Amino acid sequence: MEQITIIGLGYIGSSIGYTLRLNHSKRYEVVGFDYESGIQQKADKTGALDKSEWSMPAAVKDADKIVIATPVGAVRSLLEDMAAHVKPGAVVIDTTTTAADITKWAEELLPRSVGFVSTYPLVSGRSIEDATGAEFDGARWAAAPSSTAPQEAVRGTIRLIEDLGATAFFISVEEHDSYIAAASNLPIIVSNAMMLTAARSPSWREISKFTTEQFGDTSSAAAINPDTNIGALTANAEMTIHWIEQMIIELNDFRTMLVSDDRADPDGPLAETMNQAWEARLRWENNIAPADIHRPDLPTSGDMMLGMLVGFRVAEKLKASRNPKYDQY
Repeated sequence: MEQITIIGLGYIGSSIGYTLRLNHSKRYEVVGFDYESGIQQKADKTGALDKSEWSMPAAVKDADKIVIATPVGAVRSLLEDMAAHVKPGAVVIDTTTTAADITKWAEELLPRSVGFVSTYPLVSGRSIEDATGAEFDGARWAAAPSSTAPQEAVRGTIRLIEDLGATAFFISVEEHDSYIAAASNLPIIVSNAMMLTAARSPSWREISKFTTEQFGDTSSAAAINPDTNIGALTANAEMTIHWIEQMIIELNDFRTMLVSDDRADPDGPLAETMNQAWEARLRWENNIAPADIHRPDLPTSGDMMLGMLVGFRVAEKLKASRNPKYDQY
């Protein structure tokens, strides 16, 4: 029987343990450890574990595979602490939101006899109570092994993912971090920024009376433990900054379109942009291949200045009557 040790028994860790015990109890023995004893007790009571260990060295010393399901900010110190206790030939599998830094730490800190593979399950859930044993059925699971990862470690990781009911796909660590930053970290930024924009207003008491489910949905990431969010953002800061800059471009485009006199034009840039977002959302929701989306032509800074001086509709007419052959001068 293969021993799987899970470090971190929140939603992902408990779901992995519960699923293996439910579907593969003869193949795997699930051992669990969490630095927060209350979480470990809850995971134990809900049936996610065959065995609880109350110290990390004891949890990992006999493990064939070790699954890290802690917040990103705890991973480096965890790798440092476990390095002396992991047996040769074991495989350490990361499931957090950052691949590049954690892979670098693993290569630096773990013995060469220990394999390491960074992965990320594409599922959603927040608490141990959400675990049902079917979280991973049909789900996609990204695997981002480094070029130095032992092939047997990679094969063993894919086998575990498939035993959980998910479908693995390969991706580079750089792509992993960029895509996670866009799909996971950017919503954290948007949620917190929107919450603070409203809450820092002198009128927040009155504004709060107008908030609805839509405001709650958009600000939901701000309700997550700040330490968890901070760890995810800082461990993948470079990629997150890139996507923040891309969003600033989009926000500036919206501002430009709303300033323009043709903002209510049903065929204008604002309508086109909103329709593109609406279509992209429907395609994503219904798992339809995305279409190429191009930004509509937006006014240049010169156009904006001219529009402010003479009015945007007049400026558009002047622009349309301009002789193209002189545009280069």
